[in-house]
Amino acid sequence: MGSQCSYTLSITGPGAGFVSDKVIARLRSEYREAEIFLDEVGGSSGNEGPWRSIEDDMLAFSRDHPIFLFRIEEDVDYETTQYALFWFKAGKMVRQEPIMVWPDFDESLLK
Repeated sequence: MGSQCSYTLSITGPGAGFVSDKVIARLRSEYREAEIFLDEVGGSSGNEGPWRSIEDDMLAFSRDHPIFLFRIEEDVDYETTQYALFWFKAGKMVRQEPIMVWPDFDESLLK
């Protein structure tokens, strides 16, 4: 059984009123896996399987478009669900994973 993956892209651009549609269209036209896994507005296309070249693709694309900040949420279901958040800007990247924190014990919640 393969993994179920979804990707969501958001882009922060210069100035108020920035619309990311043209940037997303260019990304999808230049990188095959971006076209496979992202829809026209940066949402998940619903295709299965991992975007194996996500880091290389987005590092190169962000290097060519340094004025934008790219944020990609990755949701992978393979036996367990794994989440990651990628940030790309000007050919640089950081990958973050969520940190689960349990709240302090609250005795008043005991029933």
